Amino acid sequence: MKKIILLFGAGILNLTAFSQATIANQSFENWENIVVKDSLDYWQTSTQELQEQGIFDISNSYLITPGYSSPSAIHLETILWFDSGTGMNDTLFGYAINENTNNSNFLGFPYTDTVDFFSCWYKCGIVPGDQGLIVIELSKNNVAYSSTTYPIVGNQSSWTLLNIPLLGGSSEEPDSVFIGLVSSEPFTAGVAEPGSWLEIDEMYFDFLAGSVTPSSIPNNSFEDWTTTTINQPQDWTSFDPQTYNTTNTVYVTQSATASHLLSSVQIETTFENILFDIPSIITNGYFDNGGDSLIGGSPFYAQPAQVTGEYQYSPVFNDTAWVYVDFWNSTSGLHVEGIDTMLTSATWSTFSMDITFTEAPDSVLIVFFSGVNIGSTLLIDHLQFVGGDVSVDENQMNKTNLVVYPNPVNSAATILFHQADAINILDLSGKLIAQFSNPVGNKLELNTSEFQNGIYLIQLINNGKVETKKLVVQH
Repeated sequence: MKKIILLFGAGILNLTAFSQATIANQSFENWENIVVKDSLDYWQTSTQELQEQGIFDISNSYLITPGYSSPSAIHLETILWFDSGTGMNDTLFGYAINENTNNSNFLGFPYTDTVDFFSCWYKCGIVPGDQGLIVIELSKNNVAYSSTTYPIVGNQSSWTLLNIPLLGGSSEEPDSVFIGLVSSEPFTAGVAEPGSWLEIDEMYFDFLAGSVTPSSIPNNSFEDWTTTTINQPQDWTSFDPQTYNTTNTVYVTQSATASHLLSSVQIETTFENILFDIPSIITNGYFDNGGDSLIGGSPFYAQPAQVTGEYQYSPVFNDTAWVYVDFWNSTSGLHVEGIDTMLTSATWSTFSMDITFTEAPDSVLIVFFSGVNIGSTLLIDHLQFVGGDVSVDENQMNKTNLVVYPNPVNSAATILFHQADAINILDLSGKLIAQFSNPVGNKLELNTSEFQNGIYLIQLINNGKVETKKLVVQH
């Protein structure tokens, strides 16, 4: 898991606005299916290749509607992309080629009809100096006996029929056919131009020298697409899209074991995490395309005194999970960081980090990590920001009626609540240590300087309902 030591390179990302003292989906109640692969049946595409590399924010080969006379067609486009891993711009051409359905030595599809013409309907907008290409190869016993490369230039705004003769095509029957469609010149460096595009629909073969109509090209009008999705927590990011594309596995799942409402997030270190050196983490930020740092986060302008949350942890061997938080300001360069480790806990426990600010942040980056050993499993729920300038009225209690911080505590703990008929302090034996009847306001200060080290229960009673939090006293 060597990547994990490289992950704390904070960067700046355009962020979507959210409440200034909260982050979205703090209790992992909201989940969504995200697209991890768009597969064009019988074809490989440039977008699919990007997705397999873990790049999901760009697409240069995709479905368009309508096609020439069918519901859809394929659009291929050359784009300029900034690769944060190299710090350089890269020109990516759009392409679609036949899948390798025949054998490992030839990309193409099995085909045994004699053909001498290839036809399709097309549109294009090719930047001057560039050219799109249509490449057709007919092969027998892994040897190409007809190879045709047809250039596409200029602009064609309406669907136009294109007929391409296949020289030598009528000489024998093939056993494989390769078709390649590309939006820019791929073979000569510096020729491909961003902005060049090509659209193709309704491809077919002819045998003009004979009387038999050749068989159809598989998925010749690009109607058949397969979209693969996985379930992920909204507003959080993981490496699951990469692991699923590589191994059809995920390490982040929704759990019905919850400390607060209906669900929590489960992070489990899997065999694939170790094998492919993919850290078992989730974050409210994003992974840069270089793969070795985290960027972004959520807009956040408050200055809380503490970050807390609930967890369960089942480590393998002596494994350790952790949570990392970085409050940062994109203008001043401020970074206020905290990290807390989590050890074995079969029941819901609280992690907490005290935070001290010298100025206000504008963003917060949060990372949870389940450990380095296969099978280590971490559940996270009820993430909160409390104290400081974060008030109860700002919904920081996230629908709970009880917040206690700092935790662990030395000499003084703060108890926040919405409503309470009574608040009791008990030790683990159930002995009543202190009681506050009909507390006024939404805040109590608890003097723990005389408490012995250990675990205490903060019990809130309201309208006959009881809510309990653990408080760890450490002098």
